Amino acid sequence: MIKEIEFTLDEWKSTRKNTIELINDLKNEDIDFNLPRPILNTLKKHFQEMIDIQQAYVMAIEKGNMSFDLTSDTYHGEISYIELTNMMKELDESMVNIIARKDHLFTIDWFGDIKTISSHLCSLVAHETFHQGQIVAFYYTLGRAIPELVAEDWALPQTENRN
Repeated sequence: MIKEIEFTLDEWKSTRKNTIELINDLKNEDIDFNLPRPILNTLKKHFQEMIDIQQAYVMAIEKGNMSFDLTSDTYHGEISYIELTNMMKELDESMVNIIARKDHLFTIDWFGDIKTISSHLCSLVAHETFHQGQIVAFYYTLGRAIPELVAEDWALPQTENRN
């Protein structure tokens, strides 16, 4: 694997580490808290959507074209924080294995635009980071302390824990 892809995967792993940290901090207690956001109105739904979107990205790496046709418009159901983190870890491992089998020149058709594996992964990092930002904003709104690892990685000020 070439360095550019390795570095991008490292960035993904760092981003995902923060997501896992947020899930583990919430556990089952606040993961279903109602949020003022259409469709993804609980933190659990945010995490389910991240998994769903990553599955689309992994499929694109396998097939060579990006599609969101199999992603859901609704997220619900009983799923624990442990199941969420296990799904993420399994999907990460699958993604790394698929990338390892691809030629470094492999490209993905993004609705007429061509992306390298690295630029494709950068889009995935951006998507996950966008959700992390929303989740951190909800933490601040709720007066909840941000997990130390996340606060350190993003140099975020802590808030008084009012829970």
